[in-house]
Amino acid sequence: MNYHKAVVKLFNHYYNKIYRGANYQLDLETNNQHKVVDSFVKLMSQQFGLQSVGINTLLSFFNYSFHYWSTKKTVRRISLNWIIGKKTFKRFLEKKEGENYYIDKWLLENDVDVDSLKQQLHELENKELTSQGLDPAEELEKLRFEGEAKLYNCLQHTTLYHHRSVNCLTCMNRVACKRLLKNISPQLYKRRGYVKDESA
Repeated sequence: MNYHKAVVKLFNHYYNKIYRGANYQLDLETNNQHKVVDSFVKLMSQQFGLQSVGINTLLSFFNYSFHYWSTKKTVRRISLNWIIGKKTFKRFLEKKEGENYYIDKWLLENDVDVDSLKQQLHELENKELTSQGLDPAEELEKLRFEGEAKLYNCLQHTTLYHHRSVNCLTCMNRVACKRLLKNISPQLYKRRGYVKDESA
């Protein structure tokens, strides 16, 4: 997933729900805000593991964060750093289960359609995967099972190791999977540029 694009989409959506008529569009190049997103992704990755930071996790976090800040009296309008900063992240980890009731109520009052947002993020993710030469269905398949069962499943239902896949890069079976790709589909192995890697 392209977390920068996902954060921009989510921030714009929630922000414009709170400040109706603002038509705000977040620009990550302004004031080096892309670094704020980098720090956020690092926090999420350290806490949950990069593979676990999916659409549901992002939505859960943004639901909490915008609810928290929109109920505070502030002089300035909400900023990206407030929403995905370290202090808010800590509060999110420490939130009590009972808070979900108030978050859900706030979402309803502010006309935030979480299901629609989820669909938009799925479309964004699929578009990103396709642009990288990855098959979205395969990437979902790679998330199934653990250990040898994962490798067997990938052998049956995917085209095996791909260097552009985060799922492959973080998989414990990546070396064995790449070896299988070489033995089973030498032409595909070559097309993905791995023969060149061996001669280097």
